[in-house]
Amino acid sequence: MKYLHALLFLVVTNVINAQITDVVTNLNYPTALIVIGNELYIGENFEITKIDLTSNNPTPVTVVNGVITPTDFLLHGNNLYIAEGDNTRISKLDITAITPSLTTVVQVSNFPTGLALNGNDLYIAELFGNRISKIDITDPSPQLNEVVAGVNGPRGILLEGNELYIAEDYSNKISKIDITSTSPTITTIASGVDVTRGFAIDGEDLYFIGTGGNPSSISKINTINSNITTGVASRFNFAADLYIYGDEMYIANSYNHKISKFIYTNLDPQIISITGSCGPTLIDGDYTLSVDVNGRPSFVNSNFIIQWSGSRWEHIAQNGAGISMFNNLDTYLPPASSLSEWTPVNCNPTGTFSGSGTSTSLSTEEFELNSEIKLSPNPTFEFIQISGLTEKQNYRIYNIIGSEIKNGIISNQEKIDVRNLQKGLYFLKFENEITLKFMKE
Repeated sequence: MKYLHALLFLVVTNVINAQITDVVTNLNYPTALIVIGNELYIGENFEITKIDLTSNNPTPVTVVNGVITPTDFLLHGNNLYIAEGDNTRISKLDITAITPSLTTVVQVSNFPTGLALNGNDLYIAELFGNRISKIDITDPSPQLNEVVAGVNGPRGILLEGNELYIAEDYSNKISKIDITSTSPTITTIASGVDVTRGFAIDGEDLYFIGTGGNPSSISKINTINSNITTGVASRFNFAADLYIYGDEMYIANSYNHKISKFIYTNLDPQIISITGSCGPTLIDGDYTLSVDVNGRPSFVNSNFIIQWSGSRWEHIAQNGAGISMFNNLDTYLPPASSLSEWTPVNCNPTGTFSGSGTSTSLSTEEFELNSEIKLSPNPTFEFIQISGLTEKQNYRIYNIIGSEIKNGIISNQEKIDVRNLQKGLYFLKFENEITLKFMKE
């Protein structure tokens, strides 16, 4: 569904307490997203709206009315293609038109849910047809041609090179096909995953939305080794789509009637193993570091969350209902062996709780420093301001092919002038090896 070019310059960034923020609220069940220029197009029930991402307080503007259950967007030239699920069609509109109007491209009776384009071939995921089909968009009266059948409830597709990735909701798996094959074979790359909709790719990482009800979460799979990281971000109320723009991920938080975003680049996953119990409820299991749960750093598994409250680590049920146990140790450090260990604590009503595990190779000092450094605004037009520095730092700015563009010395709350930089993605690297991404508009 969503495509982002892989970067040629590899940088590992580390974010633990990235804040999920509201971009715009009071929407009508948003279900599809795409960024065009500086504008975020939003598929709502019965209309498409857009907002200006450069605005601090964006107001939705109606683009067109008459869409029903938009499930995906795809831009080709000036034409925005729309998969309309309940309207059983693929439609399009000209985004440059003063008064855009919808045109039916092809009827798709089996609830279209995903779009991908290769040349003139528009690939379509048919949810109820359990198949992927395609049409020639240059044909004035296109006909659906079956590409592959036997995919079980395809909720989303994404084309990367010659490989078409498919989210098979009803089979709980991610599969792929080679579109250059005359008789494509379905290859499973991950099974037993709760994948429901929404694809976005950055380099080797394929992001997807799981747990299609409440709460929804975002996970990722490495397309090379199939390693899965769960809980990249959690606790959305029916997340319907996601889109990567710069180093930010936008989420259609449908049942909360809003668009949210967060900085998605994060640590190589920290996984801790917890042993213990809380009354009759066993909490044993592996917990994965989440970028954010309700604005707080947390460790998450399928049933429980260990969350920093601001003064202590608390253990709560995954549904958010009540605190069942907590760690009295007043420390921000998570329970990872290279940083800080959990100590056994009292549990309400009874039981004890301890943790051990592994983390990244970051030292405690690096970890704490990096969790505080922030860059804003992002994207930017003129300046970037740095906060969270405890001392002056030498810095260098690189473009995506690794060429140094600018350097200097900066103190906390100072600004860097980037007006002379061309539009694109850049990397700000400090002498302490911490690196931040930013987008120049």
